[in-house]
Amino acid sequence: MQIVPKFSTLTAALLFASTLQAQDFINVQMLYYDENDESTTVVSPFIELGLDFGVDYTLHASLGMDAITGASETYYDKSYVPSSGASPYRESVSKPSAYARGKVIAQKDVGYGLVDYRDYRYSGEVSLTQRLVNRDEVTYGFSYNNEYDYHIPEISFGYKHWLDSAKNSSLEGSVAYQMAWVLIWCRNNDFCDAGSGASEIFYQHNIFGQLSYGRVLDTKSQMQLTLFYNDENGFLSNPYKNIVRDYNTAPRITNERRPDNRQGYGAKIAYQRAVSGKTILHGSYRYYHDDWKLDGHTFQGKIYYDYSEKVKLEGRLRYHTQSSAYFYSARKDYFTDQKYASSDYRLGSLQSYFVQAGVRYRLSKDLEPAFYWSYYSQDNGLHAFSLIIGEKYLF
Repeated sequence: MQIVPKFSTLTAALLFASTLQAQDFINVQMLYYDENDESTTVVSPFIELGLDFGVDYTLHASLGMDAITGASETYYDKSYVPSSGASPYRESVSKPSAYARGKVIAQKDVGYGLVDYRDYRYSGEVSLTQRLVNRDEVTYGFSYNNEYDYHIPEISFGYKHWLDSAKNSSLEGSVAYQMAWVLIWCRNNDFCDAGSGASEIFYQHNIFGQLSYGRVLDTKSQMQLTLFYNDENGFLSNPYKNIVRDYNTAPRITNERRPDNRQGYGAKIAYQRAVSGKTILHGSYRYYHDDWKLDGHTFQGKIYYDYSEKVKLEGRLRYHTQSSAYFYSARKDYFTDQKYASSDYRLGSLQSYFVQAGVRYRLSKDLEPAFYWSYYSQDNGLHAFSLIIGEKYLF
């Protein structure tokens, strides 16, 4: 379901970031995520496995599920009543319906409010890393994310080349390809047959690539510079987000429409330093630009502190700011003859903050429970917090 940002089990795994382990492990965790005004709640169990086969192969696999309930704000036709009295989607209930759109209505019937929904998302990922004779690394990956109406299979390939025998510097490249498809309900939808009201399938073909240079600077610090590129093609609109066309003359609630191509690029620089025997600091800056005229700047800092032999503390602070897409507007009386149009606030200019604190405890040589708390805030009024409880078993 595209009605909210993707907060998948992969995201949960990143929130639960920990230092790399040089041994086999199983990691089990539970995520609870909640937005203000009860607009979105996510409960997500997750399991992760890492296995070494000798010194030449490493297998990584994960499996997770998101149970999502909540509501999302969009425009709707207050006079619209579905003949069935329910949302056309099997796993959702909408009062009002996000599909209340299409016909010319009176201005008094243009509504804006929360649309209820629910969905289940499943994700799986597996990757195999092979170390060659020269100790370069090749990684093959496959992942699949599945919702009731949104499916994303992905294949990926990565290669890491060590630039010196001491492994103090490396060059690493990776590429991933997605062929995603989304099932949408086409009643009065500009993208498909408005007469039939049938479900239609639309596709995306997405390519992501990046190239990284990493170097150990001295015994206490290292850095990494990454360049990345994305090329997305196909149905990129959000079928759950509506806009108002011709509000001042003949108002119509209709689905948003985004360009069917998006090309973006950017760079990230990261630096890590051990400031003492117990403390490691990370800092990074990321810049992103695409042809939707979005410019993003992200600053992030992390700290890892060994409080004792058994207790490890972690903290993270991230600040993000972005400009708006050229076809975005939050005004209901804005869109008339524009080909592309969206009122999705995630495409607008915004600033956001993310703060996280966590503790990991070595219960024994094999068991390591962990607890993480985080808080997220946008200047457009969105606030959310999350809790993650996990247990890592080393063997």
